[in-house]
Amino acid sequence: KMDAWAVGDTGVILHFNGTNWVQVKSPTTANLHGIWMVNATYGWADGGTLTNGTILQYNGSDWNIWNGTASAATGSTNITIPPLNGIAMNDNGSIGWIVGAMGTFLNWNGTNWNLSTQGNSTLFGVSIPKGSTSAWAVGDRGLIMAWDGKKWSTVNSNTTLVLRSILM
Repeated sequence: KMDAWAVGDTGVILHFNGTNWVQVKSPTTANLHGIWMVNATYGWADGGTLTNGTILQYNGSDWNIWNGTASAATGSTNITIPPLNGIAMNDNGSIGWIVGAMGTFLNWNGTNWNLSTQGNSTLFGVSIPKGSTSAWAVGDRGLIMAWDGKKWSTVNSNTTLVLRSILM
C-alpha cells in the first residue's frame, strides 16, 4: 500500500491512502512548505506566515503544532522562528534539519529543535544523505551550504540563481 503526503497554502494537508488523495484536518492556516515522513506514524511539516515559522508534528493519527522545546543557541526558549521552507530527517528520525528565511537552521537532536542562523539568505531546501550525519542546504543567489557534523560551510555553486530544492 502506497502512503503519501502533500502540504500547501493555508495549511492544507493531503494524504494519499493508496487509492485517493484526502484532505486531513490541519491545526494551522499558515502556508506549509515542507513535509518529511520518517514512517507511516511519525512525521514533520513546516512553513509559516510572512513573519513567523510553524512546525507541525504527526503522531500517527493527527497533525499538531509542535509545542515542544525550540531553543536558540543562547539557550533561550522564548524565541520567534522565521518562516520555514524545507525539512529533512535521517532514516530513524533521530537527526533532522529545517531551513528557512534569514539564514535559519533548526536542528533536531531527537528531543528538541535548536535554532541557529548562518548569514541572512533565505534557504529553501535541505537534504541528509542516506546513512549520513552530514547535510546540504540550498537557497538565494545560488547558495549551497554543507554540514560536516560540526559546522555549516558555503560551497561554490557556480550560479547566482535561486536554488529551491536539493536531494541527496
